[in-house]
Amino acid sequence: MKTWMNGIRTVLAVIALFLGVAHRSLSQSSPSRPTDDLKSVPGRAKRSDSVVKASFKVELPDSTGRRLVIIRLAIDEGWYIYGNPVGNSEMEGSETVVDLMGGRGKLVEVRYPKGTIRKEKLLDNEIEYQVYEGTVTIQAVVEPPTEGSMELAVRFGACNYRGSCLQPATVKFVVK
Repeated sequence: MKTWMNGIRTVLAVIALFLGVAHRSLSQSSPSRPTDDLKSVPGRAKRSDSVVKASFKVELPDSTGRRLVIIRLAIDEGWYIYGNPVGNSEMEGSETVVDLMGGRGKLVEVRYPKGTIRKEKLLDNEIEYQVYEGTVTIQAVVEPPTEGSMELAVRFGACNYRGSCLQPATVKFVVK
């Protein structure tokens, strides 16, 4: 009975990630902060950024004015986030993604690392997908606007190996 209940919990968590039930609008946050503070509200579900710490570093411009943004995601032990590409068409909405916000500047290229393949059985079906564990480095090449700054956001969803998933989180960064 306990194994059956754990299977149901896993299925519900995966469905919630697919549907983006807990995903909030990206436009509601300030730079380098989560888009909302559900993780600090008693009685509310924890968000993925409670087990994944995001930081970034912006390199000096190259000869064309482009800048390399290095995004590091430090994932707590026992947790993982979905890779990009995730490697499973049914899970593409759960991929870790870097986006340009607000339309200022240009996101030229994003280089995602290769994930680790994870296999699990879900209701008599074996599914396979890629995840990130430990510390992950994502590189983004940007062309900042000629004046002012631009904003990047990284979106991810975290799950643990006991089958529990947290609400997706989005963290934004300002690039000057």
